[in-house]
Amino acid sequence: MVLFALVFGYTAIVWVAVIFLYSFFIESFDFGALSTFAWKSALLVGILAAVTVWVPYGGFFTLFVWALGLLIVFQKDLWESRVLIILLWSVNFVAGLVLRGLLLSASGDS
Repeated sequence: MVLFALVFGYTAIVWVAVIFLYSFFIESFDFGALSTFAWKSALLVGILAAVTVWVPYGGFFTLFVWALGLLIVFQKDLWESRVLIILLWSVNFVAGLVLRGLLLSASGDS
C-alpha cells in the first residue's frame, strides 16, 4: 500500500504538471468544471497507480490506460490528444524510474 501511495502521489503531480504545460505551450485543453475534473482525475490517477503497482510490466500498459482515460473518462478525441497521451506516459514512466532509483540508492541495496 505504501508503494501505491507513492505512485499515486507522483502520478498526480505529473498529471497536473503536464496538463498545465500542455495547455500553456501547445493548446488549451478544456476539461470542464473544476469539481468534475478533480474527481475524474483522482479516478484516472488511481487506476494508473493500481496498474503500475499490481500489473506485471504495468509501466508499459499505462500508455493504454492514459489513452483510454482521456478517451472515455474525459471524452476526448484520440487525434487531438495523441501528443498529450505520449507526454503523460513518457514523463510518468521516467518519473517512476527515477523514483525507483532513488529508493534503491537510499536503501543501500545496489
